[in-house]
Amino acid sequence: MIKTRSSKVPALAEYVRSNHPYEVTEVISLPIDQGNPPYLKWIGDVVPE
Repeated sequence: MIKTRSSKVPALAEYVRSNHPYEVTEVISLPIDQGNPPYLKWIGDVVPE
């Protein structure tokens, strides 16, 4: 599992498709409705826009 911002998903998906040996890679994006506030803040702090 890779955690990133929604704005980063297209570039991440392209990277995975280009570098993974599988013909069909599994790349999905799930919205986060709730979570541990300190963890969500940390993700926001460490993953640039």
